[in-house]
Amino acid sequence: MTVFQGQSQYLAEKLLNHTFRATSYTAPTSWYLALMTTNSTYTTSGTEFTSGSSPGYVRTSLPAFNAPSASTNSSSIANSTDITCYTPSGDGQTAVEVAIFDQASGGNRLYSGPLTTSIAVKNGVPIVITASSNPLTLSLGGQQL
Repeated sequence: MTVFQGQSQYLAEKLLNHTFRATSYTAPTSWYLALMTTNSTYTTSGTEFTSGSSPGYVRTSLPAFNAPSASTNSSSIANSTDITCYTPSGDGQTAVEVAIFDQASGGNRLYSGPLTTSIAVKNGVPIVITASSNPLTLSLGGQQL
């Protein structure tokens, strides 16, 4: 399971400006999952896979997430269907993190989080994130000031 540790600086600033300064923000209508070889920080993205080093790699369009569910300290959403990232056409890099972007290439990183277990890319073996046993989970809330 991947729990996204938080949003990027880009998204945090958009949400804060929208909430507290009445600055317009249009949420993306599509989201794309990227596989990363290094971890992101709040301000910078980690190193994304490349098709040259991981044959066949492209970002994966994400399906809709479940409606948020609340617990005592946070609210979270998760994928409702399995996500097949891609089927490699050769051995490649090792993913240590996944990130969500607002475009199929380039664009803005919205969230990122480390994988519980790294994924080594193997020729012909699809990379799948299952909804039932290994969901992507975005969780927010719960910190006291």
